[in-house]
Amino acid sequence: MRMTRIPELLKLPARPAARILSLWYIGDVEIAITRLQMQGDDAGVIQFYRALRRVHDSLRAYAAVLNSSISKKQARALADIVRAARKSVHASTLLKFVQELPLDPDEREAAEKFTQDLRDDYAKTVEDALELPERFESLRNRWRKSLRSFKVRIDPDEIPTVEIFDAVALLAVTKAAGKLERALDQLTEVDDGDALSKATGATQRLLNVIEPVRSISAAFADSVRGLNQLESLLLEITAANAAITAASEAGQPQRVLELCELSRSRLFVDLQRMWLLDNHKWFFQRLYKAGDVTSPQAAARPDYQRAPARVASPLRAPSAV
Repeated sequence: MRMTRIPELLKLPARPAARILSLWYIGDVEIAITRLQMQGDDAGVIQFYRALRRVHDSLRAYAAVLNSSISKKQARALADIVRAARKSVHASTLLKFVQELPLDPDEREAAEKFTQDLRDDYAKTVEDALELPERFESLRNRWRKSLRSFKVRIDPDEIPTVEIFDAVALLAVTKAAGKLERALDQLTEVDDGDALSKATGATQRLLNVIEPVRSISAAFADSVRGLNQLESLLLEITAANAAITAASEAGQPQRVLELCELSRSRLFVDLQRMWLLDNHKWFFQRLYKAGDVTSPQAAARPDYQRAPARVASPLRAPSAV
């Protein structure tokens, strides 16, 4: 959930617009840090992770126009912070998954120690998350200086060739959509942790790069709900896999393992029905059409509706999508 409203940037030159957006997202992290430090609850942990993820994804998506304002070393440091914050999100989802298993009172009592261990593990990840703001602060101070130091210098003779941010933002959406499509194509087994992780990350990346261009097309605005559902499914399946492993290692009754496996199977059936087995192709076709660029996989799939290899601008009349 956005904490502040993104300013209108689409019609600005790409270089300053990308910097404004990056600074805006850094401000969101600061808001999330305040919430995390004051309350330290589950919602605060998730808000902090999502804000960090937006900064991470925007810096990667718009790297070409940020002109190395962020060094590779700093980018790696941010990625490490994001991964550390993600542990709390996964621990929270795992605990919720186990707590919602349909156990009867006797079974619930038998599994209480197992559940308490998961609570303790989650509490430890929250404690670790509370140490992350200090690590982010050192990066933030450098980024604020480097991002704000950029000055736009435009030669009047070059004005017609200035790149507008809408083109860069739409290209970022198309690339992120292509990565998610490929990640879903590779997700064939319910217990493939690497494929699940890649698909989850690609979903979150696409959500974040769609945010600045939602006003261009209804296809972008409508896709957010579906992507949120996809992210939730992927996180729950990941939690189910973790629950099965943890329950097995803890020697839990067979009933607990059976319920975990049953819930995981139902979740994976939902994922297949909505997103796998070519059921998601219409979703990506609509995104590619809205971005007015050729699909990365169009050449390999004749069923795609081809589009000119160019990027649409909000200054032109929008096509019906």
